[in-house]
Amino acid sequence: MIKKLKSVVLVFFFLFMGIRVNAATCDYKTMAELNKNASKITAAYEVKRTNNKESFDITVHNIIEELYVTVVPTSKTIEEIETFQISHDMTQNGTYTFHVDNISDVIEYQFIVRTTKENCIEDIYTFYLTKPKKNKFYEKEICKYSEVVDYYYCQEWVETEFSIADVDIEEKIKKERENKRKNVTTKCLSCEAETKAIREKEKKNLIKIILIIALGVGIIIDGISIVLLMKRARRTNIWE
Repeated sequence: MIKKLKSVVLVFFFLFMGIRVNAATCDYKTMAELNKNASKITAAYEVKRTNNKESFDITVHNIIEELYVTVVPTSKTIEEIETFQISHDMTQNGTYTFHVDNISDVIEYQFIVRTTKENCIEDIYTFYLTKPKKNKFYEKEICKYSEVVDYYYCQEWVETEFSIADVDIEEKIKKERENKRKNVTTKCLSCEAETKAIREKEKKNLIKIILIIALGVGIIIDGISIVLLMKRARRTNIWE
């Protein structure tokens, strides 16, 4: 009898524990709500200039109490960068800003959104942000010409590490400038030819208008002359 009672108790115990575990699982409705809130989390960078020194502020928005963000930085030029977490209690109204002094390397930040809810252990949402680097060619004389100020290799901030040598980049900038100058020269020559043609056409039209007006005036004068002659002839006939 005691053994049977123990068995019944054990059965009820496991059933009860099973119900608790099932109740605490991360169900579809919970995950849907977490996904909705996680997708609202965004990040953006801002270039800061203080005392002639440049740096970055990276701000993460919309971190709610049930969510936290793991930030994983990676770079092709830096061997190790520390991973860190941002929880809601570290934010100000869901917003957290971290400072980056590095302006010489491209750093890609992976933001992995997770939750503090029990049994919801999977990554909910992941997004990325690339912090650019200062382009060393931007300050060089070769990039100060108007033809290349918008050229990629002359941009102030770039989001990729250049894969070619500096001498090759400088050669590309020079060629870009030469091509732009040739295009501008060609455009100017064609513009001059077009302008000349327009002026010639306007000149011919003006001559035509002058001739038409002159012809019209001549016809009017001839008409008046004929009328006067006819009147004079009538008067002559009367007196005779």
